[in-house]
Amino acid sequence: YGLTNDTFEAEALQDHSGNELPAWKEYIADLDPTDPDSELPRITLEREGNEMRLEVDTTSVDRHYEIQYSSDLYPASWTPAADGPGTGGVWSDTWGIYDDATYFRMRIWVPAD
Repeated sequence: YGLTNDTFEAEALQDHSGNELPAWKEYIADLDPTDPDSELPRITLEREGNEMRLEVDTTSVDRHYEIQYSSDLYPASWTPAADGPGTGGVWSDTWGIYDDATYFRMRIWVPAD
């Protein structure tokens, strides 16, 4: 992306795109750290009874995605709900959930070769 004007550590910590994510986090999410329109994948969650359906759009084939949930944010105890490799398109999964109040977060990482 042409981010070679400084040391690696300094470049990795800068927010070149102005979207409040440092360049290293944008790399992990497979975003362009110089493009302010480069965004995290859209997450859609739909709950029907005790079943939760998830869609992540658009995923990268070189990344792995995991959704975690917690019924309390303080102290948060995150439980894996669904995970899988990116497909290059929509990634979806369904699982059972039984808490009334549920919070979610998504982890994205580069799989080890």
